[in-house]
Amino acid sequence: METLGVQILRLTVGLIFVAHGLRQYLGWFGGGSMEDVMRRLGLQPAKLWASLCGLSNLAGGFMIALGAFTFLGCALIITTMVVATMTLKAHSEFWERFGGYEYNLCVIGTAVAIALMGPGPISLDAALAPGLIDAGLFFIALVVSLAVGGLGVYRANPPLSNGDRS
Repeated sequence: METLGVQILRLTVGLIFVAHGLRQYLGWFGGGSMEDVMRRLGLQPAKLWASLCGLSNLAGGFMIALGAFTFLGCALIITTMVVATMTLKAHSEFWERFGGYEYNLCVIGTAVAIALMGPGPISLDAALAPGLIDAGLFFIALVVSLAVGGLGVYRANPPLSNGDRS
């Protein structure tokens, strides 16, 4: 049952983030311009940060769903959620209904759990590269990924106030 549970978890999170990445990166499913969002948040160059965000969600989602380089996919998803929390949700309350960060924390916790449990036996990692199923690799990838995201947030120009984001 554990194998099935990990598979369902990976597919659910992975495919949601594939769709999320397609929406952000390609504008599918009613997605708007991520470049405009990044510009309003003060992340410059906006096109670079929008591309990094969309590609991180798209690639991270595929990696998690397929169980290929799962440690890296989890690190990418966690980083996008941390940056989103710091930039979009930092001054909100907890509940998503009110613009809060509860969803972001749920995704972060789920991605950490997947990375620490490993992708399970029905994965490309297990079949082709079992040496990649390693918590140490996950922590290294997470630190590097968070450093890149943190650099963008640190270097951001002051964002517009919430009233100016409409």
